[in-house]
Amino acid sequence: MHQNTAALASLGWNSRRQAELDGFGREELAPARVGRVDRGGALAIGAEGPIRLEAPGLVAGDWVAVAGERLAAVLERRTLVLIGESGAGKSSLVNALVGAEAFPTGDVRAGDAKCRHTTTARHLVPLPGGGALIDTPGLRELGLWGSEAGVAAAFADIGALAEGCRFGDCRHEGEPGCAVIRAVEEGRLDPVRLDSLRDLTRETDALALRADEREWRAHGRRGSRLVRQALRAKRR
Repeated sequence: MHQNTAALASLGWNSRRQAELDGFGREELAPARVGRVDRGGALAIGAEGPIRLEAPGLVAGDWVAVAGERLAAVLERRTLVLIGESGAGKSSLVNALVGAEAFPTGDVRAGDAKCRHTTTARHLVPLPGGGALIDTPGLRELGLWGSEAGVAAAFADIGALAEGCRFGDCRHEGEPGCAVIRAVEEGRLDPVRLDSLRDLTRETDALALRADEREWRAHGRRGSRLVRQALRAKRR
């Protein structure tokens, strides 16, 4: 590891990262790690101190190659992140790992066990024992995306049972001749597992419906725009 990059070891810089940087074959490049991203740009931490980068697409935790204060490249992303809804305790966990009140925390409401956002941006947090993690703002919800194949793989045992159902499109919700329901009744399948599959199936179906609705609206807007253009051309 080069002497001028040794100061970044506590943020995760190592010989593998150094090899990535050397692979560019440009001696003027130096490494830095993005510590925070906001609307005005990114604040990166270099061996000589902070660097302000005006570059879109960066995320907290990125290792970058810079030439002075200019972004030259983004190294391979391998970014450890705390993620969850507000009030889940992400910032409290960061404070515990750091050993200090590095980030403010808020009280959880007794009525709905939710909390107001206290973290407003993604922060790279160096840990005393080496390495770093990222604290993120609370999410309002976590959704599934492109998950049909993943759901099928996770519930392959139910899929195998479903091959014995009378109907090929059986949803295992009371249809006659359902082999999955029969397996539950005979104690060969945990009903909780079937409930989990139903919940995930409903969520993926709703996601597909929302995607179709967005596409339909976008199609309608494009059609309306073409009609308006045609009318203007006719008037001219």
